[in-house]
Amino acid sequence: MPELFVSKEFDFSATATLRIAGEEGILQGHNYELRVTVKGAPDESGLVVHTSDLGEIVQDSVIRELDKKTLNDIVPNPTMENIAIWIWEHLKHRVKGLHEVRVWENRKKGNCAIYRG
Repeated sequence: MPELFVSKEFDFSATATLRIAGEEGILQGHNYELRVTVKGAPDESGLVVHTSDLGEIVQDSVIRELDKKTLNDIVPNPTMENIAIWIWEHLKHRVKGLHEVRVWENRKKGNCAIYRG
């Protein structure tokens, strides 16, 4: 049976103040984009995952927690990297076959972090 990858994308907006190299930064707002990828073999109906089910889990576990929030209150030093790890930790027990979490801080600039557990 072949292994396939299925992804679903989401977006959320949030503010954050980053501490980089020991310096306290200024409050910034970003429109983040998120891609969650699941890996697996298709079931008897030909699906790896029901994307509607995946969407509900991500909305409940991640988007509702982060959207329109100050990320410093949720994720310690909320860099793209730390946000990706936080999202993985909140999905790993709820999403069977979780393969990858990808977070863009600014997709037009090409800035993203990828975490695969």
